Formats: sequence, C-alpha cells, structure tokens
Amino acid sequence: MHVLYNILAQAISPIGTASQEIDLGKIAVNVLFALFWALIGAFIFTLVASIAMRVFSVLTPGLDEIDEIRNGNVAIAMVMFAFLLSVASVVAAILLKAGG
Repeated sequence: MHVLYNILAQAISPIGTASQEIDLGKIAVNVLFALFWALIGAFIFTLVASIAMRVFSVLTPGLDEIDEIRNGNVAIAMVMFAFLLSVASVVAAILLKAGG
C-alpha cells in the first residue's frame, strides 16, 4: 500500500500559485490519475463485493438470496445491502488509513 501512496503523492498540483498561470498539462495528468484510480477503486470494490456475497451465502445456508429477491423478498435485499454497506465501509476505512 505504501507504493500506491507514493504514486498518489507524486500527483502534480493542477493549479499554480497566484503568480503562475494554469497549466493544462498538469490538469490533464491529474485527470488521468483520477480516472486511473477510479478504475482501480471500481475493480477493488467489485472484487470485495463478490467475495462478500460469497461469504454472505456461506453464512446463510439453505437460503438462496438471489431467488428470494426475484420473488420480491425485500427484507433479504435490505439485509444484503446492509452487509455490503458494512463491508464497503470497512474497506474504505482500510484504504483511507493506508493512504495517510
């Protein structure tokens, strides 16, 4: 994680000081950094969410969650949402802790 933090720390400030003019090259580099990290974040969330759903299925034996949701069982959907939200908040806390 320190490698990722060092890469992020090297991002260039997009706007100069009051005596400098705005450098569009720096802005473009930062936009590319932002898009890259957004893609990395989406990939990590997809990976963690799929693992979390497998763990949820293991924790609820004899219950087909997807089938229950298709049958209109809102309670299962809310429990799955709460589980995913809690996993996402833990991952976010870990990533924020690693970054600073």
